[in-house]
Amino acid sequence: MKLGNTRQAIHDALAWGYLQTGLVGIGEYLVYLTRVEKSMTRKDTNVDFMEAGYVCAAINVLAPHLGGWLKFAYGPEDLALIQSILAAKLRFDLFPLGSAKRHIKLLSLSSVSLEDYRLRLRRNREMPVTVYAERMNVNADNWARDEWQNKRDVCLKTIMNWDREGVGQVSRMVKSLRGENNDGERPSEILSDLRTT
Repeated sequence: MKLGNTRQAIHDALAWGYLQTGLVGIGEYLVYLTRVEKSMTRKDTNVDFMEAGYVCAAINVLAPHLGGWLKFAYGPEDLALIQSILAAKLRFDLFPLGSAKRHIKLLSLSSVSLEDYRLRLRRNREMPVTVYAERMNVNADNWARDEWQNKRDVCLKTIMNWDREGVGQVSRMVKSLRGENNDGERPSEILSDLRTT
């Protein structure tokens, strides 16, 4: 794998397993928008497998919401189950009280916020307010007045913190695999350390 920046390494590692299903050539470009196999030497699948395995292991030992976010944001598949779990965590962590009707709106807000932040990461574009309003079944004209704007901003800030923390932790593993780790930590030592934090 080409271990450039951490976000690309996360994407490539998560896509590695999907690549093994038999996609080759143009199929890779159509599904992943890139070729995933980028060994140091041509077709050295052992090195790719080890690097992808270590990066995926680092993702899997993180706190469940951080690992889930990285899989949802950088993985090649649209994971609806993970999105619903993350949305529920956002909703109950940020807005613990509310009526049944408000609960549905807040859960929808949290779910769309996850998609919005992923869109911002991948395409540098943000989700229009009308999409939020439609999915939440609220009036887009009263979006700011009803304080949905503030709630959306709180959701996005929380997701941004999840992203920074998750990518920061996996970055230690990527640096170790590139041989740039100043402490000389081996990948297995980093996994043990991530497990305990």
